[in-house]
Amino acid sequence: MSKENKKIGWTIVLIVCIIIAVVCIGTLIWLRSGEIATDKELAGAVKTQEERTGDFSSDPWEAVVHEPEPEPADVPIDFEYLKNINEDIYGWIEMTCTDQEYPVLSNESEPDYYIHKDINRQYSSNGSLYTQSTFNALDFVDPCTVIYGHNMNNGSMFGKLQRTASSRDLDDAESEQNYFTLYTPTKIEKYRIYASGVYSNANILYYNDFSDEENFNAFFEEFEHYPVGPHYISSNFRPQFGDELVILSTCYSGDHTYRFLTVGVLVEKEGI
Repeated sequence: MSKENKKIGWTIVLIVCIIIAVVCIGTLIWLRSGEIATDKELAGAVKTQEERTGDFSSDPWEAVVHEPEPEPADVPIDFEYLKNINEDIYGWIEMTCTDQEYPVLSNESEPDYYIHKDINRQYSSNGSLYTQSTFNALDFVDPCTVIYGHNMNNGSMFGKLQRTASSRDLDDAESEQNYFTLYTPTKIEKYRIYASGVYSNANILYYNDFSDEENFNAFFEEFEHYPVGPHYISSNFRPQFGDELVILSTCYSGDHTYRFLTVGVLVEKEGI
């Protein structure tokens, strides 16, 4: 091969190498620009996510508050001892309004079983304080619980509720005479008395749905204006729909065809 032909050959090789280098550099630039564009798109997506979920510049768990699990109250009543006497004992009422306290019972098969039976299931004219299993659960969580008891001449059971009603100033929230307390094995509930007075002897829970606001308000409107008296009603404290109520129901000593009611509203609760 002549010297001139060799020179032409190397020139061609050089040109080919230059072309290959230019193509490679262009390809690298194109690929890198695509990566940069992709990074920008992802950055935009992350920004959009932050905008949707909030600013996580601080600890994302910082605002989470875990409420402590409720625990049973330290109940001063020995329910284990009471249950050994009678399994139907599920509550205890302490009436500071009359300075009395009694167990509360409920019989699953006979709603009025304890109307003339004591806690030992023996006949007693005093009966026991009880709720009706057809209407009330055994934990005082219903919108309204009715506890029944006799108005005894000797003052036992609910015998003092009517006698002491006129002496209570129901507007005085500080007076312990305006309260009663209910206990279960796991909780303590304090009720403030809003009113006492005469009402129909019809079954309150059969004819009234206290989970319905209209019916709730209608009952108290009727009770406060019931044509047979007397009535003792707080002027600054009245049940509001959603309040938990307990009504202590006994015979009206003036006429046993009526009931004398003492209506309590839940104001304090401890335990579960």
